[in-house]
Amino acid sequence: MNTRRVLLQIGMHGIKGYLINRKFILWH
Repeated sequence: MNTRRVLLQIGMHGIKGYLINRKFILWH
């Protein structure tokens, strides 16, 4: 189990989700 890799993936998803949410808020 590579915890660093898991944390990196979670971080990437968090950034992606944040950007998508911002775009969604801007569109609405």
